[in-house]
Amino acid sequence: MAALICAIVAGIAVYFAIQTAAEKEASQALGKMIGRKASGKGWNLLDSRPLRVVTKMAAGVNKNIPLGKYRGWIVVKLSQAGSGYSCDADEFLARKEIYMLLSFIALISLRVPWIYAGVMSCFISFIPDLHMKRERTKYEKKILREIPPALGILASCVEAGLTLDAAVSKYSEKCRETGLSAEFRGYLQEIRLGKSRQQALSGLAERSGLPELEAFAGAVSRSLEFGTGLADVLRAQCASVLEKKTRRVEKLAAEAPVKLLFPLIFFIFPVVFIVIFGPLFLEFLAIK
Repeated sequence: MAALICAIVAGIAVYFAIQTAAEKEASQALGKMIGRKASGKGWNLLDSRPLRVVTKMAAGVNKNIPLGKYRGWIVVKLSQAGSGYSCDADEFLARKEIYMLLSFIALISLRVPWIYAGVMSCFISFIPDLHMKRERTKYEKKILREIPPALGILASCVEAGLTLDAAVSKYSEKCRETGLSAEFRGYLQEIRLGKSRQQALSGLAERSGLPELEAFAGAVSRSLEFGTGLADVLRAQCASVLEKKTRRVEKLAAEAPVKLLFPLIFFIFPVVFIVIFGPLFLEFLAIK
């Protein structure tokens, strides 16, 4: 019976792999036709068409489950993960449920006890959380790398006579493929929906969750409120971000010797001692 279940699971896995490979080749061919670069993302278990359908169905069921603050927490985390993890809260929960169910079935088919299978499947269900955290880390690195030149460009546009919204719109048009331009487009969209600039800037800070963008939003909001020079504020924010970046680099450089201590003690020093004292020890044994 276990062999039959394993064969069925293997057949389903092969089918999903074939489906995913075919879809990936088609998307790459389409990308070449329209001049788009291929995505560097790796294969994901839930990227296959059959599991996407199951995920959508499970997400529809999750909409009727009252989760309260947990759903709101997921929404905030997904928004802070950038565009690399594009799904809503119900679909995210569906992914966790599918990972748990598939891993539980696979472990039971391998004759793992029910209790251990349940505990292990619960841990495996956190794979979407790890993926979201990884995308969040990538998003933070991209945004932090883009902020200083973006603020410099915005300051130059404001000094040339453009308003803040016009400068942000110009930057978003010229830099469409960056994460920061996506955040700026969200800001402009909120302005078009009737929100004030302070509210749109506050939404930009909340979506990103980055201290640098929160400081930028707060400084620009105060500048718009009190009528101070916006270009000078943007230049000051650019200098502040560069200073913080320099401090982070210095901190990482200071942590490098501590991080190298473990591999030095447990991997490099023993080999050096063996190479130096090994022949002497063998000669000492031979003399005896």
